[in-house]
Amino acid sequence: RAFVAPEIGVVPLCGFGSMEVEIGVDGPVGLSQSVDDNVFHADAALPRPRRVDLSWSFDVRKMSWQDLFFTSEGITLLTFTSLAILLLWRFFGPRHVDDGAAEREEMWEEHYRRFGHPKEKRWKRIRELQSGEDEPAGSAEEPKRESETPPGVRYTTLTVGTKPGPTTVSVSGPRESDFVIVTYHDIGVNFSTCFGDLLDVPFHVKDGSGERYRQAARVYHIGVPGHQEGDDWCYGIRLNLEKLAEALHMVVERFEIKKFVGVATGAGANVMLRYALRYPNQVRGLVLSHLALPAAPPGESYFYTVVQAALATTGSHPIAAANLMGLLLLPGAPQDLRHRLLASFSQMNEANMRAYIVAFRGRDEISMTRLEQLNKHDIPVLLLRPPSSGAFAINAAARYFNLCRKSAKTFSEVVHRTKVAKVALHGRVLSDPSIKKELRQVIDDFVCEL
Repeated sequence: RAFVAPEIGVVPLCGFGSMEVEIGVDGPVGLSQSVDDNVFHADAALPRPRRVDLSWSFDVRKMSWQDLFFTSEGITLLTFTSLAILLLWRFFGPRHVDDGAAEREEMWEEHYRRFGHPKEKRWKRIRELQSGEDEPAGSAEEPKRESETPPGVRYTTLTVGTKPGPTTVSVSGPRESDFVIVTYHDIGVNFSTCFGDLLDVPFHVKDGSGERYRQAARVYHIGVPGHQEGDDWCYGIRLNLEKLAEALHMVVERFEIKKFVGVATGAGANVMLRYALRYPNQVRGLVLSHLALPAAPPGESYFYTVVQAALATTGSHPIAAANLMGLLLLPGAPQDLRHRLLASFSQMNEANMRAYIVAFRGRDEISMTRLEQLNKHDIPVLLLRPPSSGAFAINAAARYFNLCRKSAKTFSEVVHRTKVAKVALHGRVLSDPSIKKELRQVIDDFVCEL
């Protein structure tokens, strides 16, 4: 309903409350009802009203469900009611008890005692710079690099200028060897914690006449920009898997590698496969573990979003580490391997790891049409997969990730020269000493057939 009067305008009378309009005039008041029974007009010839008093009253009992959800008063009432319910539940509701919190706390305390807090040196340096007490030249403590190289193996570490960031390459093995292996690591690890000295042994290869002989490989470990222990933040770095594959090609050209066998796991397996599809003439074969063909599904995308947010939040470093350890390792993995990964993880730059996570989470699907390039160039592929016993969930995930979603075909159904090897893997990390012998034998058998 509405009341229309000259010099006043339209006075609404609708709603779930009540409204009283009192108009004082010098003379009698005349009202004329229009065609619309809900609108009344004051006679324009009457004197101008001297006073208009509007009083509004709120009555919940007269509210309908439309008023509750589609009016500002109803939304306000719902908001305060919801806040009251949440506060009552917060203070008087049942308490959540985490049975494993004490055990995890003890594990992190032991880890900090052994390896130190990840941000202790960084914050100490920031406080010194803020206070103006800089260290004398030459006295700054160099970051410890013992965990970067496995014991007993000599590496030459070089930095190659690539886009979108500088790539660290660690080289081992005889320079004169014509058998070359190139590795690419997963998220949250570097080449040392991902592969260790797995590939630094002689393998059986064939010469031109088909005779088998043992030869040590020349191994190039490719590091994602900014992912070595102690690396600084690569400011403004933006990664994606296609750019990383192109950066890998720049490294191959820099070292004049003619052909190589690619060994990679997790996100690195995706990068290595994209490189083989771009430059198939430079790949002799691929050894891939936990290969992901389709785009990231909602569950995986949410998981990496949580890890990414934990890495960006001060004090949430243990949460990110715990989530990544659950992704990289199975519950039955050796404790010394877990502690070694945590020690390396605590010395890596969080911003650089977030860039790698964003690249892998935003990947596009590798279609069946692209995979057929491997058949045209006759590139053999070895897929590493855990055995069926005790790893049903991992096998199901491996089949899903190796599935071309649009064509509903697995990798082995599309690529003709695909061999699936069941290895007792404890996760995506291939440096586990307990499976080193078995894994070397599987790779040796594959390399010998190339």
